[in-house]
Amino acid sequence: MSRTAHGFGKDDQGRWSAAQAAYEVSCEAQSRRARRVVAGMAVDAADCAELLDMLGLAGRPTTPA
Repeated sequence: MSRTAHGFGKDDQGRWSAAQAAYEVSCEAQSRRARRVVAGMAVDAADCAELLDMLGLAGRPTTPA
């Protein structure tokens, strides 16, 4: 097994990269669901924008579900 400069094998890097990618997908899906819930509970567009901003969900790029 070959080692990289940090002492990890290439297999370890591949597993870490796959886990990191899965984590990012999961976080985006959770954020998308949270934005939908907030939008459904908001009184109007301004309320929705304010709530999303307070929750740190405003300004995130969205991808189709």
